Amino acid sequence: MPLPGEPLDKPGLSPSLLRPHSAPAASVWAPRSSRLARGSSSAAEDLATVDLLSGGRLNPGVSVGTPMRYDDFKTSLYPETHAIENFSKDRVRRLMNNIRGVPVSPFEGTVGIEEFSRIVPPHSPGLIDRLWYGGRLSSAIWAGGRA
Repeated sequence: MPLPGEPLDKPGLSPSLLRPHSAPAASVWAPRSSRLARGSSSAAEDLATVDLLSGGRLNPGVSVGTPMRYDDFKTSLYPETHAIENFSKDRVRRLMNNIRGVPVSPFEGTVGIEEFSRIVPPHSPGLIDRLWYGGRLSSAIWAGGRA
């Protein structure tokens, strides 16, 4: 297995399939925030995995706010939690911390056959620098202060 940040050379994997994302966030997550809603750690894990597989060419985008037409799908995507889902900037902060590799647990080690890491694995160095944030002027000001 390559080290984090090293491209994976897999037979039959065409470089044309690993183009960088330059499209809006909807091409990464649809409906907006659906994967992030399953947890910022799940989203960070998925984004880092794709970034490592693409050789560091992923440029994901995120936004906040209740997704459009939320009432139409909330009970399907969030059956137990739709009434308390938090679509605020706090969710983006957690995602950013997970992508940065900020520890989420003081424990690291093995218990039985399970391995535990202090950070959300895998870690993709540089991914945080390619994460973009979409929104209104107030969101741009907020995001600019987080660089």
